Amino acid sequence: MLGEQALQAHEYERAISMFREAVYSDSKSLQGHVGLVRSLMLSGNESLATKHLQVLGKQEKELTSLIKSLLS
Repeated sequence: MLGEQALQAHEYERAISMFREAVYSDSKSLQGHVGLVRSLMLSGNESLATKHLQVLGKQEKELTSLIKSLLS
């Protein structure tokens, strides 16, 4: 996934953009949501990462729990 490559290259804004696009295309994409949250956190936007998980939690509780466990 291109977002993962951008994340590994520390191109956080590019990674955020790519993972947002992935989540927009497939709202249940585990890789997209995990990548987006990781990118937000690594870019210093922890509050946006938390907000994303809160919004997602209202829609997809199981997916949110899985993401939280992967990031712990």
